[in-house]
Amino acid sequence: MPGVPGGHIDLSRTAFARVVGPGKGTAAVSYRPVGNPRVGRPLSFRVKEGSSQWWLALLVIDHGNPLASVEVKAAGGAWRKLARADYNYWIAQSGAGRGPFAVRVTDTRGHRVTANGLRLAPAVIQRTTTKMY
Repeated sequence: MPGVPGGHIDLSRTAFARVVGPGKGTAAVSYRPVGNPRVGRPLSFRVKEGSSQWWLALLVIDHGNPLASVEVKAAGGAWRKLARADYNYWIAQSGAGRGPFAVRVTDTRGHRVTANGLRLAPAVIQRTTTKMY
């Protein structure tokens, strides 16, 4: 989050009061990532506004663990790695064509799945039946 030094967590006033109590400025806490957190839904995807056959930005939703890579493949094409943007979308700078696409998602714990039939439909959440684990 902008303005928050590395290793710090910025909480709302309500959340901070529940953790530490009201009136305190900072608090020392420790935390660790949870591996394979429970995710109640299959993967969903959102194509960012402004995406076209020449530029594609894709958000992966309900994946659980942090993602290591996202790849896209148009019909008859090869897999192409997307680059992660700091706003959590995965970008194909030169696009991926008109779609539909297959999207291969790999998380940091080695789970890899492929979702098929994603459309080039900006601002629409596309739900799938594919679960990461």
